[in-house]
Amino acid sequence: MCALHVSFGFNDHARAIEIMDRIFQKSGDGTHRLVLSVDGIGGNTVRILRFAQDNETFEASEDEGFEFSELLAVAATGAHGAGLIMRSRNAGKEQVCGWRFKEGIPISLSASQTHFFHTHDLTTGEPLPPGPDVEFVDAPSLLR
Repeated sequence: MCALHVSFGFNDHARAIEIMDRIFQKSGDGTHRLVLSVDGIGGNTVRILRFAQDNETFEASEDEGFEFSELLAVAATGAHGAGLIMRSRNAGKEQVCGWRFKEGIPISLSASQTHFFHTHDLTTGEPLPPGPDVEFVDAPSLLR
């Protein structure tokens, strides 16, 4: 079990909601899976948010969204290391991009950086298979 020792307030949660909104705006049509990992004492805490959207609709679990936004607020404090991966599928095409958090700010990763982090066990350094037909792409900027 991982322990996160941090207090976050209204501003951190508001920043988390801003970051989520920018992700939703920039992710485009399709089905998406966000995986957020935040370092803590004894390991990582991970939350997943699945959502689907097109020009007219947006679908996501309220419970997943709430839990994800809480952990994202912790990442936004800058008190713990954090990383975020988004896997998107549209028209049979699958793309993966990612961000790392530096001082609570999501920094876009290049396609090659995302590929490395996504295809290596960060504990052992051993390579992991990326999965078939996955394209790694540069992450869009989430900065204002």
